[in-house]
Amino acid sequence: GIGHWWGGTTFQGIVPYYFHRVKPPTSTRAPFVEVDRCKYDNMVDKEVGNPLPQAGQKRCRSTPFADISLLHFTLCQKPWKCAPGRWPDDTLKLCMQAHSEWHQIRHRFEISMSFDGKEEQKDNYHLGHCRYGKYWPMTLNEIPMPRQP
Repeated sequence: GIGHWWGGTTFQGIVPYYFHRVKPPTSTRAPFVEVDRCKYDNMVDKEVGNPLPQAGQKRCRSTPFADISLLHFTLCQKPWKCAPGRWPDDTLKLCMQAHSEWHQIRHRFEISMSFDGKEEQKDNYHLGHCRYGKYWPMTLNEIPMPRQP
């Protein structure tokens, strides 16, 4: 059913609800296709089941970062919390890599918008977006707004 797992009663449940209840598979429209969750919704989590891993399960914590298309920040914590989750068996440090990539994307956006006011506080990891354990957000007055015609 819908809503029996984490996120099922939230926005994450909308897509399954739509394709199971509103527009279920028909003879002309194929049913859903299960995708590799380690690639398309990697949460850097442990396998669910006992004994571990169950047949067909993959170890998402051992998926190379370059092979991940979408990372779900729930267990890694949000990048603006300035403290990535750390797990002893996350030997690839996927949470650290994901946070670093997020800060790099923000940095590239800042450059593309012709502002980068954090030069004096740059570090290799947070790129100046976290100071003293606190997130430093962009302020709207720093973003150049397009002129109205």
